[in-house]
Amino acid sequence: MLYNLCKKNFNHKEAEKIIAKFWIIGRSYAAAVERNKQERTSEGNFYINDLSPQIKKSKIDISLNELRKIRKINQESIPFILESHWHLTSTLNEITGHNSRSLCSKYLHFHLPELFFLFDSRAVNGLRSFISYVPKSFSNILKNKRIDGDYSKLYCKCYQLKKNIETNYKIKLTNRQLDSILIYEADLKSKKIRHF
Repeated sequence: MLYNLCKKNFNHKEAEKIIAKFWIIGRSYAAAVERNKQERTSEGNFYINDLSPQIKKSKIDISLNELRKIRKINQESIPFILESHWHLTSTLNEITGHNSRSLCSKYLHFHLPELFFLFDSRAVNGLRSFISYVPKSFSNILKNKRIDGDYSKLYCKCYQLKKNIETNYKIKLTNRQLDSILIYEADLKSKKIRHF
């Protein structure tokens, strides 16, 4: 449903579509943008008076439409993908005063699922079981000041893990499938899932 919502309402020109996408994605993933808003307006007015006008003024559509042209994640495209995430987190930070990296990763993922990995603490925790450090080949990317460091580390590790799985096991995972594996692993580590 979220993929269809974003596919059918890809651009950010109409307030009601912006509000619907942020509200539904945020609430679905316990990452609602208004949770951390600055105390300037009531919750109902926040989406109408603060969020949607700022998102409409932002360069999100320019960024998303450029990203649509990317056919494959690689060393050349990763910096642009990470900068696009940073731009959205910066925009939300101006509105809320809070870093919304998790919400931004999910919001961008549902618009361009093949380009964006999903960020949350469980995914970070699960990822540690498979890859403990960012490969040196990404060190120049991580020096960029126009990226979110935590998301970028997760992104590079996920990209490398997907490549390793494809090379070693001939399995091509989607970003969503990889996220499911990481969440499952995190739940195993925290004993939320028991083997019988």
